[in-house]
Amino acid sequence: MNWTLGTKFLLAIGLVIGLSMGAIFYWTSHKQEEYILQQVEKQSRILFRQILLTRQWIANHGGVFVEKLPGIKTNPYLKDPEIRDQKGKIYTKRNPALVTRELSEFAEKGGLYKFRVTSLRLINPKNAPDEFERWALQAFERKDMLEAYRIEQNPEGRVYRYMAPLWINESCLQCHDVQGYKVGDIKGGISIIIPMDEADGAIRSNNWTLFLSGLGIMVAVIFTLYLLIRRLVIRPVHQLKEAAVRIGGGYDQAIGHPKTGDEIESLRMAFYEMDMRLRESRDHLEEKVQAATKDLEDANLKLKELDRLKSDFVSNVSHELRTPLTAIRGAVDYLIRQKGGDITTFLEIIKKNAERLIRMVTDLLDFSRIEAGKMEMQFSLTNLSFLAEEVGAIVQNVAEEKKIRVERRIPEPLWIMADEDRIKQVLINLLSNAIKFSLPGGRVDLYSEEEAKEVRVYVKDQGIGIAPEDQERIFTKFQRIGKHPWEKAEGVGLGLAISKGIVEAHGGRIWVDSQLGKGSTFIFSIPRRDEDHGPGEDFSHR
Repeated sequence: MNWTLGTKFLLAIGLVIGLSMGAIFYWTSHKQEEYILQQVEKQSRILFRQILLTRQWIANHGGVFVEKLPGIKTNPYLKDPEIRDQKGKIYTKRNPALVTRELSEFAEKGGLYKFRVTSLRLINPKNAPDEFERWALQAFERKDMLEAYRIEQNPEGRVYRYMAPLWINESCLQCHDVQGYKVGDIKGGISIIIPMDEADGAIRSNNWTLFLSGLGIMVAVIFTLYLLIRRLVIRPVHQLKEAAVRIGGGYDQAIGHPKTGDEIESLRMAFYEMDMRLRESRDHLEEKVQAATKDLEDANLKLKELDRLKSDFVSNVSHELRTPLTAIRGAVDYLIRQKGGDITTFLEIIKKNAERLIRMVTDLLDFSRIEAGKMEMQFSLTNLSFLAEEVGAIVQNVAEEKKIRVERRIPEPLWIMADEDRIKQVLINLLSNAIKFSLPGGRVDLYSEEEAKEVRVYVKDQGIGIAPEDQERIFTKFQRIGKHPWEKAEGVGLGLAISKGIVEAHGGRIWVDSQLGKGSTFIFSIPRRDEDHGPGEDFSHR
């Protein structure tokens, strides 16, 4: 995806501002939440002091009497809990603990908050502490803290819990002296529960306000910066692009560019000067390229002529050498039949070397034809199994001299469309090499595999093997693989190169699979054709 400079800038600025605004939003939101919780905590302390003052006032006055209306119960834990006036009205006494509980119930009905007095040494079981209150009271008695608070989740929602201790003073002993308290002891604590609905609503409202404000600021800043970058950078760059297109089209300079007086203007001038220098360099370079091209063309023609002369020379020399060498071999054969004794031995040596020269010249001639693309192929329906038997007979004497057994496993018949003489030449080359580089007493296997689209022929030996770095090189001209110390250097390294050329001329390929010390397997393939079948053979299963 190709993005414009403006889009990339917009995304980069958006990412930077978004991350910055996100960090600011998180920090501000956290601080706002801390502030609101501090306000709730402050409210809890004020409420605690107000409850404490109310309780102290009631205790200092020995309790208060209220008219006993329907639904108001008498406190059974007080002495003389009721009085009657002259008109017969009954008044019931309220101590600080009872007033505290009734005020809490009244506040809870209004949905504001609730509070109560609790203690570890109870008079009224209804004032038994819960888990938080017990933990706070124990901490107060150990003097680990002077107040306790935390936020809890209950079925009605989140609530703020606050608790502070109640200390025994002189007025408290009027009711609690029987419990063994003395001035300065902790009697219990006042537990305050404030719903967090209002505080959470304020936090959410503040967060939304911050989010929308930040989003608006971010959009405004990004839009403003985009307009500025578009006017100050993107538009001049676009103008430079148009200038480059015009200069590339042959114009001397860009037309209609306003001068900005900044770095873009300096870039435009540097761009123009660079173009002038490039034009001068291009003119000189074209002259040099033309001259060099002409020199290369001349050199190429000379090389082609030299190559043609070389090929003609090799072909002519090979042809001319083969004729007298053939005559020499014929004469030697005649002499061998006529003479005996020592002269026969020398004549055998002459004959052997003459045949070797003929083979070398024949290889040179064949490779010269392959390189020149002039090798003629006579394709015909050929029985590969018959060729294998014939080649096996040819190399049999050499194999027997080294006591090497040649095993042939090619089904009869196996028809292919090929040049019979050339495929025979490939088989002779591969089998001769396999015998040559095998240990005495070893075995050479010649077998085949039929595929749907090709026939593969394998020549496997138990010889010295070929190093991995030499396995590709051996198929090039004048390359010879390693030999046994007892083997004499023969040939000019063209056998495998000629075999490669013959196989490739059939549309196939040739390769080797070898390991040092474990032998080699040479494989070549010949493509199958619709006409690759013998008379009366059914190929409907292919």
